[in-house]
Amino acid sequence: MLLLQIALVLLLGLTITVLAAVAVWWWLLGRPPVVPGAPVDFTVENRYRLLTIALTVAGGVGGVTALVIAYRKQLLGEAEHAREDTKLFTERYARVAEQLGSDKAAVRLAGVYAMADLADDWQSRRQVCIDVFCGYLRLPYRPPDGAGSAEDERAALEERQVRHTVIRLVRDHLRPGAEVGWNGHDFDFTAAVFDGGDFGGAVFDGGAVSFRSARFVGGDVSFRDVVFGEGAEVSFDGAVFDGAEVSLDGAAFAGGQVSLRAADFLSGTVDLSKALRWQPPPELDPERAGPVLVLPPFGRLLRAVLDRRPVVRAGGSKTARREAAVRKAHALPDREDLIGYLENGHVPIAFTERRVHVTPTLKIPYSEVAEVTFTWHSETVGGGTDQGPAHDTITYIRIHHRDVEERLYQHGDTVVELVRAIRRLPRP
Repeated sequence: MLLLQIALVLLLGLTITVLAAVAVWWWLLGRPPVVPGAPVDFTVENRYRLLTIALTVAGGVGGVTALVIAYRKQLLGEAEHAREDTKLFTERYARVAEQLGSDKAAVRLAGVYAMADLADDWQSRRQVCIDVFCGYLRLPYRPPDGAGSAEDERAALEERQVRHTVIRLVRDHLRPGAEVGWNGHDFDFTAAVFDGGDFGGAVFDGGAVSFRSARFVGGDVSFRDVVFGEGAEVSFDGAVFDGAEVSLDGAAFAGGQVSLRAADFLSGTVDLSKALRWQPPPELDPERAGPVLVLPPFGRLLRAVLDRRPVVRAGGSKTARREAAVRKAHALPDREDLIGYLENGHVPIAFTERRVHVTPTLKIPYSEVAEVTFTWHSETVGGGTDQGPAHDTITYIRIHHRDVEERLYQHGDTVVELVRAIRRLPRP
């Protein structure tokens, strides 16, 4: 299309130039009449003006033609420059990949830093460089355990240093204020082996992050102050926690979807007790986790989850269809009576006589966590009370925590300020 446009411009310029030349030639021939019998009234001034116009038109066409040719040269130059850049980046990539495949740890370590620099410089292929990083962590790896020969142990320790450097560079590029951010890209750590590593302060706010089937087999793995922000999809589904100390102190579940479905908690610690935000909480099943998974105290967790949203009493004026949908969303067994649910815009939080169902997999047993029970009651009150209009049937919730009882009143179907009552409970 560009070549066609240039050809048309050149043809137009040539046509105008020819016409201008014919006009000048006609003038020099004494201006013979174009139409026989037409009067000849050209003065010297008219001749001068005609010559000026012809030369101006010819010069303008020549200028336009020169600009078009210069523009074409610029495009060709930029394309050639882009090809040269791509060639240079490709050559750098090949050299770095060769370094990462070296049998010498020092060379691999240099390759790790070189790949990070290449990812910063090569924006159009940044995801490819990130994939190489993640692929390196997915390579077979046996952490040092003291059972091998001295040479094998030294090699394993050197490889651990290289792998932890990869994790640190990923973390640094995901922290706020990074000179070049890698946020929004995909990170695939599927089936990778972690025997330590620091993701602290990283912000996952877009893209897919997979720790599926990853193994956390030792050392300290830090997710301190990590933010799982809006748009992030972080999966630990099928991950195995077997010996690592995994900390999420100060972590914020702030809109991202974090899942630990079917994760195996065998040994070590996965500490969620000091996470700051739970909107929404991760999908997990603490009953499956046992003592390895450390959750916040019941009161603090429930306060974070509820966030002052209204609770609807089951069996009230709401339709049975809605209650059936709540039971289906949480797969509540028939033996558990639904006594209320929280309308939170996604999967409603369900209250039964035994536990709070936050998500289909996150279930918080009252007795196991903090000896808290919720019961619904109704009574008719007369005039003169501050609990409602005269002769009104009101419903309230009794919240029992050890020797403390709180009553939370509602009018109609909406329980008000449930969180305020929970906050008055003593901390377990």
